[in-house]
Amino acid sequence: MTDDLIIAVTPMGTIIGKQKEGKNGFYLKDPRIVFPVQNPETGQTALGLQRLPGNPSLLFIPSSNAYYAPDDAALADAYLRSTTGLVLASSGSN
Repeated sequence: MTDDLIIAVTPMGTIIGKQKEGKNGFYLKDPRIVFPVQNPETGQTALGLQRLPGNPSLLFIPSSNAYYAPDDAALADAYLRSTTGLVLASSGSN
């Protein structure tokens, strides 16, 4: 699920999206800004994902930016929900 999901640190902030190869860098398809959301009742902090201004379908990330491929199914699920509105069903038995 997270194979082509990339997190890039840019001057705009931390951006997540699906990687597409490009020359001298790569593109992020359906990019989202990652931001912290704190629950005042519990004090816990979660990550929120929000569209970039103008809602671009592709965002070029130069190869000089720091980036990495996350290995976190919950983050991949959050990205999927933010781009499609779908929620993955659990296949585990309770």
